[in-house]
Amino acid sequence: MAPPPQTRTILQNLVDKHQPPIKLHTLLESKLTDEILDEFLTSAPTHPNPIRIGIAPAYSPSDQLLAIAIATESRILVIQLQKSKGDTLHRGRALLLTKVLCNSDCMLYAFNIGQLALSLFLDHGLRIVNGISIEGICPGSQECIISPLEAVQFAVGDQWPIYEDNIKAAFREKIWDPTPARQTPLALKAWLASFLPAIPDIEERYNSVKRVNTKDKSDSELAQIAQIARADQRLASQRPATSANEFSAPSANQKKLKVRSDRYQTRIQKSSEVQVTVRDEHGATYQIHGQTADRVLGRAAELKAETSLEGKTVMSITSIGADRATNAEQQKALYVLGALQGQVNLFENPFQKYIWCPGDDFSWPESFESSEEVPDITATLPLNDSQYRAVHDMLSNTNPTRVTVIQGPPGTGKTSVIAAFVCSAIAGGRRGIWLVAQTNVAVKNIAEKLAKIGFLDWKLLVSADFHLGWHEHLYTAVNKNIISSSNFKNAGKLLKGCPVILCTLSMLSNPRIKGFTALCPLTTLVVDEASQISINDYIPALQQFSSIRKMCFIGDDKQLPPFGQDENEELKSIFEIPHLRSDALMLEIQYRMPPHIGDFISEAVYDAQLASNPLHPVKIPESYFVDVEGGEEKRNGTSWMNAPERQAVLKIAAKMQEEGKEYRIITPYDAQRSLIEEDMKAMGLAWQDKCFNVDSFQG
Repeated sequence: MAPPPQTRTILQNLVDKHQPPIKLHTLLESKLTDEILDEFLTSAPTHPNPIRIGIAPAYSPSDQLLAIAIATESRILVIQLQKSKGDTLHRGRALLLTKVLCNSDCMLYAFNIGQLALSLFLDHGLRIVNGISIEGICPGSQECIISPLEAVQFAVGDQWPIYEDNIKAAFREKIWDPTPARQTPLALKAWLASFLPAIPDIEERYNSVKRVNTKDKSDSELAQIAQIARADQRLASQRPATSANEFSAPSANQKKLKVRSDRYQTRIQKSSEVQVTVRDEHGATYQIHGQTADRVLGRAAELKAETSLEGKTVMSITSIGADRATNAEQQKALYVLGALQGQVNLFENPFQKYIWCPGDDFSWPESFESSEEVPDITATLPLNDSQYRAVHDMLSNTNPTRVTVIQGPPGTGKTSVIAAFVCSAIAGGRRGIWLVAQTNVAVKNIAEKLAKIGFLDWKLLVSADFHLGWHEHLYTAVNKNIISSSNFKNAGKLLKGCPVILCTLSMLSNPRIKGFTALCPLTTLVVDEASQISINDYIPALQQFSSIRKMCFIGDDKQLPPFGQDENEELKSIFEIPHLRSDALMLEIQYRMPPHIGDFISEAVYDAQLASNPLHPVKIPESYFVDVEGGEEKRNGTSWMNAPERQAVLKIAAKMQEEGKEYRIITPYDAQRSLIEEDMKAMGLAWQDKCFNVDSFQG
């Protein structure tokens, strides 16, 4: 329901500086008039010229831009945007566009200006000129890496105290609410964006920040950029605002609390706000706010509370705020911002152009060498015909095979194909082969396959956060080939001339990764689990490494899609790009499932194109399909659970244990796995090495 036009005054509570009451006017876009906008513009200081305006957005739960606030230091307009309908609305929108958004005499300052500019275009067809990032003045950093609070701290310096909690609270409010009191955070964010550039000695810094200008870009270019940004915006909004941490061994010393995280997915992370629920000696329960230390080692974490924890029992710990953006997400946002500022051409890279928008006139650069010669295929295990064709195309160095896509249903030997390619390529004198996947487990599986066939001339790059204290046991078979991120500064000494490097795709955005690419240039990128990866996630690597000459994608679009695709149609894997999917090779024989199960999967999922190994050692075992009624999946932290299915699994496990039968339990979700293990312990069932999520079971 649209709010009625209203005028009131508010007081800013973000900076401890005397500020007269600010006049706030809320109205529909269709109610904008020349008089309203002229009065607003004349409220800005006459000097300097151009006019300094702060702008802030408010969104729907599905990330549609519903309202904006525009502000000078003394006046704020909160404008509810509407869908185009009729001449009156057209005139209001035209006034907003010409008098404010695209007025060359106005400078538009905003936090996260890139996302705002693209939302204006994508949701309402509006353009801006002279958009300036508030975060852009911070030295040695970029907009997406700096939080609003950090940008305010830098701009204000020691001139005035700031109210940190109020600033954090204001920027947590992103959803549009027409209730007058709920509009205040939106209004104050716009006011803050207009206030900071007026601080003495800061204005000159803002003059050097590159402007965002969407007015001069074509609709097609903006649409491509906007879809990339919107997909990431929706992923970020899906992250839970709070996370319940699983921990043990709490030890308090005055305001310090040491704990041990019990589960990687709910671990306590560095530099996080936390809320600790405690019970005192009188039995009273209440919350204490705090923050984790900058350094977290493995499972061990230290928290600093606002008040003493001595003598109190720690009941729970909850991390507040979504996880901070990863290096890869930060880099992607940087490239999007750079494209809006005219500093980056997102589709200049030939691989990006070929994947996103090839066009009829597309051609690979002449500098990309092409050869009909293919190295001899060497493999320690026999390859079937479809595997041989896949390895051949991966080794091929012609323009038609510059991007090779391979569909590998479960058990068809995807890892064997990758291993055969690596051995053949290295035997043929090639170097600079980087093998990546979405998950650490998938990368580890490739490493174990290479080790198993006796090929050891490679290094596996692992995040210390994932490895230390959590997953060392996963890497027992390949431990000698691991390089932890804590040792990346010694890349030259540790790499020792290896021609093959394995890591997760996100690791390619690590700030120290260029120490490795300088010694082993990334020329061939092989991507496993490609069906689980959004094409947008390749942007950081393709923008950074112009040395790439070949890309191979291996996965299966009949299995897991990119995370968040159900709620986010902009997320597409390489298999959902028609001109790439149509040329995909399929691995045609599966070796994992007994034929009678494999045949069912082939008919139901793969259009009867998937054959089964007739020599499978399991001959027609007992098979049951149990339809669990009311089995609805529910979110559990960052994972999922299903209580009715869990109860069914436990009954079957108890029956099999009673009958002395061997069994394993496989579930797609880590949270479900943990809960099943807990229930098995409580029931007195054998639980160790019984329950796995899909990736760990395959490994």
